[in-house]
Order: sequence, then structure tokens, then C-alpha cells
Amino acid sequence: MLKENRGEACNVEKCKAFSFVAASLAHPAVQAVDPAVKRHSDGVTVLGIPHGSDLFIQRELSTIVDKTKLGLEELRKLAWYHREDSMQCALLLLRYCAVPRFSHVLRALPPNIVATAAFAHHDAIMNCLSDLLGPDDPLFCRDETLAPTRDAAHQTAAAVAREQAALPLRLGGLGMVNPCSVSDAAFLGGWVSSLSLLYDDGGNPIHPSLPSNPMQSHDAAVERLPQIAGVRAAWSWLCTDLVTDEVPLGEPALCKLLEIDGLSSLAKAPLKTQRIVSHELAATAFARLQAPSSPLSQSDRVRLSSCAGYGAHAWLKAIPSTRLLMLNNNEARTSVLFMLHLPHPLLVHCPTQHTCYTMSDGHQSRHADVFGDHEMVCRNSDKLTRHNNIVRAIIIGSGLAGLSARLSNVLEMRRRLPNGQVDPSDQSKKQADLVVGPFSVPTHACNDTSLEILVDVCACHPTATTYIQNYALSGPGQCGAGANVIENRKIGLNKERLKARTGYAFNAFGAETYGALGDNAKNLIRDLVQEANANSHPTTNLYNWSASKFAESVKQLVSISLRRGIATQLRKAALARRNLEPPLTLP
Repeated sequence: MLKENRGEACNVEKCKAFSFVAASLAHPAVQAVDPAVKRHSDGVTVLGIPHGSDLFIQRELSTIVDKTKLGLEELRKLAWYHREDSMQCALLLLRYCAVPRFSHVLRALPPNIVATAAFAHHDAIMNCLSDLLGPDDPLFCRDETLAPTRDAAHQTAAAVAREQAALPLRLGGLGMVNPCSVSDAAFLGGWVSSLSLLYDDGGNPIHPSLPSNPMQSHDAAVERLPQIAGVRAAWSWLCTDLVTDEVPLGEPALCKLLEIDGLSSLAKAPLKTQRIVSHELAATAFARLQAPSSPLSQSDRVRLSSCAGYGAHAWLKAIPSTRLLMLNNNEARTSVLFMLHLPHPLLVHCPTQHTCYTMSDGHQSRHADVFGDHEMVCRNSDKLTRHNNIVRAIIIGSGLAGLSARLSNVLEMRRRLPNGQVDPSDQSKKQADLVVGPFSVPTHACNDTSLEILVDVCACHPTATTYIQNYALSGPGQCGAGANVIENRKIGLNKERLKARTGYAFNAFGAETYGALGDNAKNLIRDLVQEANANSHPTTNLYNWSASKFAESVKQLVSISLRRGIATQLRKAALARRNLEPPLTLP
């Protein structure tokens, strides 16, 4: 017909004839087709989706998983390649390339058919992630027979880490999403896309030749069709998965989410149904982990909240296009291990007893853990490098916004006489970290654009006893509560005093070790964005491929700097425990 009507011909090498019935393939009309057309009686793959017998479909899905595993082997080689940023690149490729390789199948095949292959795909991803983090299988993925012989604390930490890694970045995870958990949402989203092409919002066919909407059919034969049974089962499972303590009614919650009356009106659901429902499922999983009935400890719940805070996951998005956004292999591995609260190899092989010095108790022997919690609060650990790294990141971000930024000195902080000279009776040595400004637009710290802002950087470890209590008072799922406390403490002590004594506005920039920024830190970043817009500076960082907006660029600079500081802090602490002098450069 194509040849007769339009002078065109089919590409017979890409054509296939498929039927479960051998007699159909032997029909004269089929036999009259070009012999180059392949005949299939078990199944056929169309646009990457297998259709046919169950055996054929499972075989094709296994082939997809096998191809993914081949790619993961190359990622393992890349992560241990002798290049400075190979680990960071491997993590990016794992999340952006390997994890989504199964996504298109989830939209086209019922969840019960893809379940086995989806589990195998996720298992391969988690095994690869564990291999990237270390040769001793930190996530305990490879050999379950060894689990009983391993330390119970490490087993618990690994189990929690696997759950956290499967969460999306915005909820404190690594984005290694389990396809089994989103298969129902994906299949429902695929159906919405198909129905929207064939039926109007009322469920009526857009052309008389189309059959009636199968979602509105009560014919038993139609309801038994595998695809129809699959979408009904997916709807039922989603209604169950969305049940939380706050939303006890699953189906009404799902209908409200999609703005429809039920499964029969699925044709008028939004085209982004998969994304909407998947986001809600992830939020439900996060809420269950944060609930008091969760098996997670209070410390783990606080850590997860901090990892989900503003700016906490920015380092995971950073592409190492410049040294400012690059983590070396040691820093990248340390950052992931610290985020997931897994034992750090350097700390595992160090003495557990550590001598700390405090002003009140003097030298005291204390028990140090292998996760790095003690080092984050120990007065003898190197917190200065972590602190100074953040300061430098803010200076760079301010420069990108067109602002002057410089390190402050003691003289700027001291009281002045009416003639402007430093009061010689003021012997204070306290100082903020940097001076930013002047701004051309009012800021959150001060409406007076003639004043420069003294910024004081402060960091805290949210799972320390004091800050755990602050998180408990702020309610479940509150992110950055510890950073807010330390910011408010700094502002209460310094804001009015410094303005009166030095003529500067004051702002505290609080950050938690797991990455969450405080409210005043957010406000400073927003002020930089407004200044960049007011100065007609581009809102994108031209040398940063991974940030589409100026705010994201600044968050990545701060987040990368914080990760570097923590990696250095843990490394120096491990060397100190072993009574070794740190080398001049990082390996």
C-alpha cells in the first residue's frame, strides 16, 4: 500500500510478523510478504518492550538486566581508576545512567511481570554502590552468609544505609531508587499517557473507530485482560502504599492527588502522574522512617532529616568541571560513608580509645566510634579546615554575584570612638569570618544598603546530644533545626552589639555536618541571587554544568567545601589516634 500510494517501501529488515498461532504465520497473506520479514511465534520486542509469552518476556527482561550489569562492571573499574575525580564521576554515572535503564519497561509492563527483573536490577545497582564504597562490601550486599559473623552494629548501620540510599536526593538519599517501589506508579503513568491520546477527559473515544474506554468497561472478558488486570492491581497497591499516620485513607488520598474521581476517570489524570505519585510514595517512605514507630534510632532519624535539608545534597549533583566542584576519591568515598553512617575504614583500623582535652576536665580518655560522630564534636579535631572551607566558598559565591567579599580582621570587630578610631580600651579578639557588600538591594540581615554584612560561619553536628533535643522539640522531619539553633545563638550574642560598635550588619551562616543549612544561611544565598539579578549578572555559573540556577551553584560550592573539610577532619583524627603525623598532601 505504501509503495502504491506514496512510492515508498517498508524496511523489511526491521519488520516482524508475530502470532501465538502457527497457522496464522502460515497464512498465504503472511507468506506473500517479503521472505526477509522475520516470523515469531513466542514474542516480539517493540521499542525495547517485549510482548509475547511469559517465558519470552522474562528472557528479554533478563537480557536488559545483564546489559546493565556489564555497564556496572565498567563503573567499578572507573571508580578505582587512578584519576583524581574518578569516584565522583562513577557516582554520577551510576545515578544518572545505570539506575534509569529499567524505567521505560516499568511504564509498559504490569508490575507483577517486571517484579523479578526489577529486583535483580536494583540488587545489581546496590552491589555496585557497595563496591564503589570499598572492597569489604560496606552495605553488606554481596554475601548474606557472612552477615551473622559481622558486628551487629555494622549490620544495623548497613540495613539503614540501604534504605536511605534508595531515597531520592531531596529526601536525604542517594537516588538509587528501587524500581519495585515505583513500578505501580510508573505503570499507572504509562496508562495515563496512552488514555490521554485516545480518550477525552470524559473517557469518550476521540474517534468513532476506537473501542470504548477499558477503564469504564464492566465486561468480565475485558477485566481479565493482563494489562487491564495489571492497572487495577497497580491502583489497588498504590492505595495501600499511600496510607500513613496522617492520611489513613489511601484511595481518597490518591484521587485527591490526581484530581480524579476514581480509576474510571483515569483518562483525565495529569500527564505527570508517574512523577506526582512517585514523589508522594517517596515522601510516604520518608515519613514512615521518621515516625516514632520506625525501627530507626532517634540519632538516625535526626541524621536523615539533616541529609534532607536545604543544600544538603548539592554535592551529589556537582559535576567536577572545575577544581572548585571536584572531590578527590578519598573525599568522595568518605562523604558517602559519612552520609550513610557507615564505618570509615581509617577509623575501623584505629584504637578505639582517644584522649581528649577540655577546659573543664583536662585530659580525658574517651571511647571514639568508627562512624566519625566523636570527631565531629571533639575539641581536639580539626574543625578549622571545615570552617575555613565554607568561608572560602561564600567568598567565591559573593564574587559571582558581583559583590566584594573579604576576610574580616580583629580591628573591624572592635569598638570605635566617635571620631572613627579604634577604642584602645577594647581588647576583644572575637571576630566574624568575612565581610560581604555593600548590597544594592535590601537584604534579610539589614534594609540599609549602605551597610556591609559581617558573616559568621558556624557548624554543628546534629546528632550530638544537644542538637538531638532541638530536633525532638521541632517535630519529626524538620530539617536544619541544629543549624537554626546555632545561628540564633550567634545572632543573639552579636547582632546589635556589632552594629553599634562597628557599623556593620551581622548575619550567621549555619551549616550542619550532614549538609543542611540554617534559615539565615538560606537567606544569605537568596540575597546573593537578588544581587546577581540586580547587577544583571547571569543567573547561571558559566563554568558549572551541573547548576542551572545561581542559587544551586552557590549551594554546590558550599556543599563541596563542607565535604572536603569533613574528609580532612576524619583523616587527621584517624592519624592522630595512631600517633602519626599527617603527610603534607592528601593521597
